[in-house]
Amino acid sequence: MKKNENEIDLSLTRVKQAMAGISNFSYQKLKVIHVAGTNGKGSVCAFLSSIFTAQGFKTGLYTSPHLERITERIKINNQEILAQDLDAYLKLFDAYDLTYFEHLTVAAMKYFYDKKVDYLILETGLGGRLDATNIFDKPFVTVLTSIGLDHTEYLGDTLAEVLAEKMGILKRKVPLVSGFTHPDLIKKTQELEIPILELSDYKFNLRMFGSHQELNANISYTVARKFLVWSEDSSIRNDARAQIAFKDLRDAIETTILPARLELIDNFLFDVSHNEAGIEGCLQFLVTLPPNLQKNRVLVLGLLKDKRYKKIIAQLLPYFEEIYLTEPASERALNLDILTEEITLQGGAKKVKMVDLSYSKIINEMKKKDRLCCVIGSFYLVAGMRKLYLRQKHG
Repeated sequence: MKKNENEIDLSLTRVKQAMAGISNFSYQKLKVIHVAGTNGKGSVCAFLSSIFTAQGFKTGLYTSPHLERITERIKINNQEILAQDLDAYLKLFDAYDLTYFEHLTVAAMKYFYDKKVDYLILETGLGGRLDATNIFDKPFVTVLTSIGLDHTEYLGDTLAEVLAEKMGILKRKVPLVSGFTHPDLIKKTQELEIPILELSDYKFNLRMFGSHQELNANISYTVARKFLVWSEDSSIRNDARAQIAFKDLRDAIETTILPARLELIDNFLFDVSHNEAGIEGCLQFLVTLPPNLQKNRVLVLGLLKDKRYKKIIAQLLPYFEEIYLTEPASERALNLDILTEEITLQGGAKKVKMVDLSYSKIINEMKKKDRLCCVIGSFYLVAGMRKLYLRQKHG
């Protein structure tokens, strides 16, 4: 698949044309749970996939981006699509002028349709209104996880503008589970006669770290509880598989893990937080760690140039004694000179110990330190350093 992964051209026209061009492809029949939000949507999708799979449903899962392999994005019952199958499905749409994400999306939808999944957990790629996943007229349920400023050059500079884009996935009379409230959201749901489901407030013993995961778990529990146990759809209500007890739901949620989300491996913490809300959640977790992990924390940081890096640096500086800077392996990486200059302007110059493009050099330096080393920022950075560290660890 020789396309630019970084190309972003938000539109639904090309995707709909490609989908319509394939015969015997009634994709609107897929039973979709559509998830959007600034942060948390990947975790919610992971929770939901675990829940539905554990209950015996054939569960499709489409997420982005990936950490190591492109096949991670397309799963059934948490098993990745085979590389040769992905290639075959991508070739079905080679004749169409699609972006990288659009091409993956249409191929994935055809794959899930052919495999006859019972449910499809569908994560938006960017925003919602014009995202390539927003092609379903009547999803089973929609989910909004959180709202914050990110990808502002595409979604807008204010929360209201970002929210308007996210709300693009909402459909008339299709129930909504939301992790937040906002006057514009209330207005929109009233206009579209959308029932907002009351969010549960259970305490889970999660394997994933961070207080924000409690919200994500409760969003997922609300979706599963309402739509698998008390669904208005008689075919679901009468399905013996759908009679889920709270214990079954809880077990599925509590055993879910998602790599690179506050993931502790030895003295390394890998976290893909790359916007202000995500960074805040990461920092809240850091202060809950045992005393031996509270002192002399080390930060490895790399960001993309479309991030609000000045604010992110201001958040991070007080929490770390040493900082190692590197560029994510992406053409959209924020230049290290710009990053270093901003840290200097904010009074953190003495904390910067290494500025290097080599992940291996930084990891080797980190391994010498008997303290917590936090690798934070872009998916590209965290994925690359995590992969390299695990390779070195396991030989």
